Amino acid sequence: MATFRPGTSTSGTREINGLMEAWKFYESAINIMKTMGNTHGQALCYAKLGVMYQSQSQYNKAREYREKAFAINIEIGNRNREASNYGNLGTLFRSLGQYDKAREYH
Repeated sequence: MATFRPGTSTSGTREINGLMEAWKFYESAINIMKTMGNTHGQALCYAKLGVMYQSQSQYNKAREYREKAFAINIEIGNRNREASNYGNLGTLFRSLGQYDKAREYH
């Protein structure tokens, strides 16, 4: 009988454990950034979480975080990140099969 030991049995398990740990760190970082009033940092963390969720095919969660990053970047006037978020949302909508919506963002 095989024994499951998180983080030790396969490289895939280690990767999943690493992603879960990264999610926790980004969530903690967002809370710290909010406390500090660092909206740029919040947007960056939201964008990174969006990338992570999208890489795991969790498209609705990815959309939620990508849209948060996008909204913050619009609010603070970070045009470079806004443009990047815009294109990333287009790619996400394409992954969701929402081609008309994807075209709006590309």
